Amino acid sequence: TLFRAGVEVIAFDRSKLLRDVANSLSEQHVNIVACSTHTGTDRVAKMRFEFEFANPGYLDAVIRTIKGVDSVYDAYRLIPGAAPPVA
Repeated sequence: TLFRAGVEVIAFDRSKLLRDVANSLSEQHVNIVACSTHTGTDRVAKMRFEFEFANPGYLDAVIRTIKGVDSVYDAYRLIPGAAPPVA
C-alpha cells in the first residue's frame, strides 16, 4: 500500500534549490507525483510537493530531511482544508 502526502517548503530562492529539495526527497525513497513552485519578489520560494511513500510513520523523517536542505526555512505537511502553520 502506498500513502500520499502533501508538503509545503518555504525557502530563500537560490540556484538549484528545486533540484536539491527534489534530490533530498529522492534519497528518502519517495516518489514525487506533483510539484509546484513560486518565488515572490521578496525572493522567498514556496514549493509544494505531493509524493507517495510506503510507510506513513516515515513522514516526519522526510520533513526533517527537507528542513536540512540549505536555504530552507520551513517544511510542513499540507492537510486538506487546514490553514498552514503561522510563522
